[in-house]
Amino acid sequence: MTITKFRAFLATVECGSFTEAAKRLYYTQSAVSRMVSDLESQWGVALLNRKKTGLTLTPAGAALLPYIRQICSDEMRLNGVLQDMTGLKQGVVRLGTVTAVANEWLPIVLKKLMQEAPGIEYEVLIGNGDVIDDWLKEDRIDVGLFTPKCDGNLNAELLHLDEFRVIFPKGHPLSKYKKIPLRALQDYPYILHGASWCKELENGLKNGKQRIPVRYTTVGATSIVNLVKAGIGVSILPELLLENDKAKVESRPLDPPLYRKLFVVTHGTPTMPAVKVFLERLPALLKKRAKQR
Repeated sequence: MTITKFRAFLATVECGSFTEAAKRLYYTQSAVSRMVSDLESQWGVALLNRKKTGLTLTPAGAALLPYIRQICSDEMRLNGVLQDMTGLKQGVVRLGTVTAVANEWLPIVLKKLMQEAPGIEYEVLIGNGDVIDDWLKEDRIDVGLFTPKCDGNLNAELLHLDEFRVIFPKGHPLSKYKKIPLRALQDYPYILHGASWCKELENGLKNGKQRIPVRYTTVGATSIVNLVKAGIGVSILPELLLENDKAKVESRPLDPPLYRKLFVVTHGTPTMPAVKVFLERLPALLKKRAKQR
């Protein structure tokens, strides 16, 4: 079927190789390569450049990709409508999220949802805010869990206020505070997390007319926690990013408090039953998780 060949081409582009696409689709590598070649022969155009360094889209492939992606998405929605008529027995929910959500929320949430509806499959992509934003607009994912930019083309609903906390080594002078004013950080080397959510923190600092001298910049919450534990400096991280490492250091909320806003985001109104159920159940499951902590 042509739709199967479309899926093979789309998976190859998204995975970057025939081998990885074959793993995603549960085909052999040669079968995926053949299906893409069949499309090229049928249409009389080259879709992919095949080089030793990897696969890249040709101009024709880049021009046709949005249409093929739309056809595959429409086919999934059609199946969703049919499932809605016959009951929620199977389907796919494609998620894009940031690392903290993937580590702390999704294992609990997906475990419960898979117990309730074993036939539903979940695909999870992890990236930063800009990448997730693009995935939604390209229809590569159905739902994003992140902090989006202001964009009228996306539907965003506030899901969680993730409080920023100051972290410092155990026994540090900052431990005398129950809540830490920003001015108290000016005397200590500061380690900045170079992620997109730092914009929200920076905006909060500007609104408070505070300036903290940055001595170090890195990425990865665990790396920052280990640097702080070693006495290299202090930092500010969202609470979710501290879940696995909070025993290594001390932490306090800011005064006044600052938050990273996490949203559940879709591009348009979801029509597939599995996606609608996910969106309906997610807030309740997160509330239950919070009560159990």
